[in-house]
Amino acid sequence: MEDAIRLRQPHEGPRHPVHRLCSADRSAPGNSRAALPRAPRPRALHPRRSRRAPDAALLPLRSSSATADPVQPRRPRPPPRVERTEIEPLTGEECRAILSAAQGRFNGARWSVALSLGLRQGEALGLLWSDIDLDAGILRVKRALQRRTWQHGCSPRTRKMPVCGNQRGADCPQRRDGGLVLAEPKTRASRRSVALPPPLVAELRAHRAAQLRVKLERANVWDHTHDLVFSTDWGIPVDPANDQREWKQLLRDAGVREVRLHDARHTAATLLLLQGVDIRTVMAIMGWTEMATAQRYVHAVDELRHEAARRMGAALWAGPLTRPTATTHAPTVW
Repeated sequence: MEDAIRLRQPHEGPRHPVHRLCSADRSAPGNSRAALPRAPRPRALHPRRSRRAPDAALLPLRSSSATADPVQPRRPRPPPRVERTEIEPLTGEECRAILSAAQGRFNGARWSVALSLGLRQGEALGLLWSDIDLDAGILRVKRALQRRTWQHGCSPRTRKMPVCGNQRGADCPQRRDGGLVLAEPKTRASRRSVALPPPLVAELRAHRAAQLRVKLERANVWDHTHDLVFSTDWGIPVDPANDQREWKQLLRDAGVREVRLHDARHTAATLLLLQGVDIRTVMAIMGWTEMATAQRYVHAVDELRHEAARRMGAALWAGPLTRPTATTHAPTVW
């Protein structure tokens, strides 16, 4: 038949791939699927790549009917949505109650720094006295206290089973590269300079004097490795877990509702916004890198908008409105 497609011999190989033959070619006489050479089977995908859309060339042939619906590739599922916790900042009265309850404690200025400057926990616990200029009223954030996982020191890193027989690196007699360490901040925005309020400068001076007295009393056992601003009564870094427990106890002593320690940072950002500080300045003080972080404080921005509306109303409608009176001119006599 002239209009029939001529097939090459088996030894010559197919002119076109089988999966590219249209239904009219397969329905032509002599072109049955049994007579055609089989297309190679698609290679099985790796389990990690199974969610990817399959290539159209690797889809198996469906029935020979031309009216059959094509195989639709399966779309990958979207990633799960992360629900952010609602910000619940402390009020001004609650902050004053906390600062009042912190007076007389060994590290009472620790909570003044948290509520007024909004430093992260690691940034506050990693402060050195060389980072603070009390005369100029400047605090520089250069490092943060971090807890790292202990590694085995009894065997090389490539060995699966440690020589000591313990699974955890913390239980190894020769453990290394772990514990509380002072590390540099991860982002450039975290390395910043913050101006200190005058009352906080006076409080830090008093804290410095009290720490020096304890240091002289325990000179033989005091850890002189780091000159930390906030340390234990032996000069070692404060464990973040103990810092959390001290915060919870301080809230109970002050009679304030239970909130997270990180909410003190949210409180500092909210108070800055409510004082009318520019959002770019707030981002520099808090060490934020993205504007999306500032958008979480929309409750403070809304309150500022209402305050601006109240001020505008007080400026325009505070007193009785005086409408301009029409002036009558005498007729001109020519």
